Amino acid sequence: MGLAWRSRGNRPQSSTTRNRAAQIGTNSHPPIQPGPAPHKTAPGDNQPQPSAPPKAMLDTLITSRTRVKLLLKFFTNEHTSGYLRGLADEFGESTNAVRTELNRMSDANLITSETNGRRRLYRANPEHPLFPELTSVTRKYLGLHTVQNIIERLGSVHLALVTGDYARGQDTGIIDLVIVGNVNEPYLNLLVKKAEDLISRKIRTLLISPEEYAGFQERFAREKALILWENGV
Repeated sequence: MGLAWRSRGNRPQSSTTRNRAAQIGTNSHPPIQPGPAPHKTAPGDNQPQPSAPPKAMLDTLITSRTRVKLLLKFFTNEHTSGYLRGLADEFGESTNAVRTELNRMSDANLITSETNGRRRLYRANPEHPLFPELTSVTRKYLGLHTVQNIIERLGSVHLALVTGDYARGQDTGIIDLVIVGNVNEPYLNLLVKKAEDLISRKIRTLLISPEEYAGFQERFAREKALILWENGV
């Protein structure tokens, strides 16, 4: 049973449905009331726009596509991990190509590994001096800094999470964004449209209240959702 994601190109039209945050199966939740209207600037005022990620940053600096995929996988969300065979299948690469890059990153102490049965589990090394910078670069590459700019401009947001592929460092083109709070939805839609044009990716939003989030919290933790913004829930 899934959550009722909404993308800009397929949004409900009725006022009741428009304010509904999420549905699981046949269970309904109380509507979330729109927040206060955003401050309007006069014509000619300099209104900040969401910033675009550096174009092809990692592709320009790093010629190995396998290495780029590993950086996105491990440094976008430090809670992600992977085995050699699973990584090769996910990337569509040979195990030899992935093993070579894993060894190089291990030698540089960028990632750590541990033996789990007969397999070795890899993950990012948060103690590496370059860990903060690599995390920032990978998130900019994926457009997540632009998504964070949306959250910062919405007002009454308690928590914002990225789930699904992008929380796992997979650049598939659709960013699933969960927003916990009381926001002005037309303003959110406007910001989402601008951000999508800048980052060339689709953003699907899910609006839920703090009370509704309590019912999903364990699920998001199990899925290792990526926290973009936190202001208390």
